[in-house]
Amino acid sequence: MQVTGQSIIEVLFTNMREAPDQPACVLLSRAGGEVLLTRGELWHRSACFAGHLLETGIRPGEPYLIALPHRQEMLTAFLGAMMAGAVPAFMPFPTAKQNAELFWDNHRELFGLIAAERFLTYRANHRLADVVPPGSAVHYVEDIEDWFTGQPITPALPEAASIALLQHSSGTTGLKKGVMLSHAAILHQARSYAAAIGFSAEDVIASWLPLYHDMGLIACFMMPLLAGALVVMLDPFEWVSGPTLLLDGIAQYRATFSWMPNFAFEHLVRASPPERMWDLSSIKAFVNCSEPCKPESFLRFRERFDRCNLAPNALQVSYAMAENVFAVTQTSMQAPPRVLTVDADRLEADGTVLPGATGRLRALLSCGKPVAGTEIRILDSTGSEAAAGRIGEIAIRSFCLFTGYNKLPALTAEKLIDGWYRTGDLGFMENGELFVTGRQDDLMIVYGRNYYAHAVEQAASECPGVLPGRVVAFAVENAASGSRDAVLLVEGDGTLSERDIRRQVKTYIFDVTGLTLHAVDVHPRGTLVKSTAGKISRHQNMALYRQRHPAL
Repeated sequence: MQVTGQSIIEVLFTNMREAPDQPACVLLSRAGGEVLLTRGELWHRSACFAGHLLETGIRPGEPYLIALPHRQEMLTAFLGAMMAGAVPAFMPFPTAKQNAELFWDNHRELFGLIAAERFLTYRANHRLADVVPPGSAVHYVEDIEDWFTGQPITPALPEAASIALLQHSSGTTGLKKGVMLSHAAILHQARSYAAAIGFSAEDVIASWLPLYHDMGLIACFMMPLLAGALVVMLDPFEWVSGPTLLLDGIAQYRATFSWMPNFAFEHLVRASPPERMWDLSSIKAFVNCSEPCKPESFLRFRERFDRCNLAPNALQVSYAMAENVFAVTQTSMQAPPRVLTVDADRLEADGTVLPGATGRLRALLSCGKPVAGTEIRILDSTGSEAAAGRIGEIAIRSFCLFTGYNKLPALTAEKLIDGWYRTGDLGFMENGELFVTGRQDDLMIVYGRNYYAHAVEQAASECPGVLPGRVVAFAVENAASGSRDAVLLVEGDGTLSERDIRRQVKTYIFDVTGLTLHAVDVHPRGTLVKSTAGKISRHQNMALYRQRHPAL
């Protein structure tokens, strides 16, 4: 099915009219239940909710913030708000595992920036009412009696350039930023990315990803919805405690695509009992995206799941970001992603990319070539084109670029220059393929050498006594030395003493990366702060470390 039309609403209406009884979405729960929505049901219920919103006086272009767990109400509220002419945005629904005070303090600041006047949630999330701007209205799902039985509206068709939704980036390094995405940008992404991976209405997506993150929202909700494909959804928090639920869903519904960040590949390997088998022969691609993609993770994943009929080219990579709606690049579906082995010392010393054969090496996984309509430049520190074989900042230009950051014109002007978006990511091009090495704010310069925090974190995760993935690295100023010191925070798994963990981690990090750690702080399980995207937040954990060490 072609994604044709000038607005998301127009495409969805066409899909519904052509096949109202075709399944659009299945929501699975750990208890074994499922809720299936056809295209017709999804359209009707969304249109009913749009009528409810119009009765409450919602205005065209008004932000409408939705904080709901993975239930059918979150889908129909989102689409209904769009049908009513509002600008919807998914917000995370808090859980007991998150630091409540940090969560609500951060969202109080974010809600003040957005200046939204309407919010939707469940009564269980009543604390939301304490942090919204004065005069805002918090509506509870339980109070909307005619959600599915009200009068559905016939929505007006918005202009292609009008803002369809706000997507808030994960905020791992600071306050979330509202990315304004137009109907035209989202539709162009849906078309170009579908073409890059051969995606069609016959495909089935299985996903546990939260919809407040761009990978979940676009790749695993909007794109299949616009293409007329089926998406099988799991609650993200249920998936964390039961990751093999994703494999169950893939086998049951014969899913063909699944997108995941790198840590999820590792999580599935660790959490799946060695004797358990799943039929994964339907999968065309597990797409690794949203954080540094590791060839070692792919090797471990393939070693574990090759026995499950995993296709030779089933592990793929995409480089994506909310500011481009989603995908910037994609590896070829016809071959495994290329692995490039480089000289780690030269890479860290001055950003030179040299093939490595001896000495300390680093394996880099290709992110593929730009999707149609997207251009990539690698810029040096002056903003000029970087020399070949040198790492620089990745800049992109495309038909999918965002309109700007909501209520942040200065930041928009800083990042969008002459039609090019400065991503803040670092990498290089080689034979037309993009290799991403890290982020500018991920780069630690310690005693004149460059170290990537994520590489240090990966090495620390391999140490005995450390919970894999529960680590965070950063550099702090040292006034006495006039340089910066590297600090690592880790969670212990309870098998070794804090003293033994510190000793082993310091030794191993030095052996693997050449970095001398100034301090290794060992914390109990579950105490490092995560962002709402489920990643360890470098920004918040650094702030807490500075509070504990005010002399820094």
